[in-house]
Amino acid sequence: MVAALGVVGALGVVALVPDRPADPAADLRAELAAFRNPQVWLALTMTALGFGGVFASFTYVARS
Repeated sequence: MVAALGVVGALGVVALVPDRPADPAADLRAELAAFRNPQVWLALTMTALGFGGVFASFTYVARS
């Protein structure tokens, strides 16, 4: 069932996402420069702590 939903999702992406040419000005260095911003690191840290907290609470409940 999960594989079938994955196939349906992939077909939806292929059908609905427009085909656009790649930006020739795009550069890996420019993309990675976002990691110089402390707000990006804060968002990543908060996301990791949030998921870790949910995982820890589910593990605690499952073990009890």
